[in-house]
Amino acid sequence: MITWNVVWPAIYVTEEIQSFWFLVFITIAIEALSLMALAKFRAKKAIIIASVGNVVSGMIGTFVMMWLLLFWHLAVDNFLTGATFDPINWHATFILMCIGSVVLEALSIKLFFSESFRKLFIPLLLGNIMSYSFIAYKMSTDTQLNSDDKVQQIYYSPYPNNLTLLDNSSLVIYTAKIEYSEAKRKDNPYYEYPIELLFQQENPESFILDFTATGAINSEGIEQNRKMLRFTELADTIEVFLKQKNPDPEIGWENPIVSDTILFINRASVEKPKVNSYTEED
Repeated sequence: MITWNVVWPAIYVTEEIQSFWFLVFITIAIEALSLMALAKFRAKKAIIIASVGNVVSGMIGTFVMMWLLLFWHLAVDNFLTGATFDPINWHATFILMCIGSVVLEALSIKLFFSESFRKLFIPLLLGNIMSYSFIAYKMSTDTQLNSDDKVQQIYYSPYPNNLTLLDNSSLVIYTAKIEYSEAKRKDNPYYEYPIELLFQQENPESFILDFTATGAINSEGIEQNRKMLRFTELADTIEVFLKQKNPDPEIGWENPIVSDTILFINRASVEKPKVNSYTEED
């Protein structure tokens, strides 16, 4: 997930739904009982309809709604203080995914069984409300309980994220992540925050680049598509420098070229920064 250059609440909700897949049986039972009570279906037909609806919802509907919510964020995020992960977006995610899943279930059942959409909507809604309410409660309690002992995560967007290297090959920079333990941080005044930089080279077999950063106290060796940097303090903006092997074979890594500056911005920030570039003369 973190290799994508965008992350939004619906991804986490979808992961939780997959983790609690067994809820589908409870949802089918609730929907079947609701269809029998409200739509006056016989038990066998109600169970079949509820099962078909949940297969469609589980295999297709959840993922369709996850991706459709990207358009919601494109329209709404700029108006919210917390941007993508603002509390309003979290509430909207559960509501829209729930209603969207019901609509897709009802339309699929209408297609297969020629039943009235209006007749199906409320019974199917009741089952989905139960499922999404459970997921919302589970995610909420996971956040609140033992929050100091949990691993915290901060995601950083890179600007720019597409670069051309000195050998004219391409380099894509992905969303970076910092994971840290609040409990360990409180107990250790020298606690280090590791940031994981992920990238993809057009020619990954060639060792022609490396990354350094302002304020980094420790830098691990670079891997084929991963670089770890460590800091003593958290920051909303992390300035990372792209170092490239000098094309002159007689110089090479003896005098590398700092070619670009990449600003990694905490996702809570919604304004793209101005980026400086460095040349060999600098």
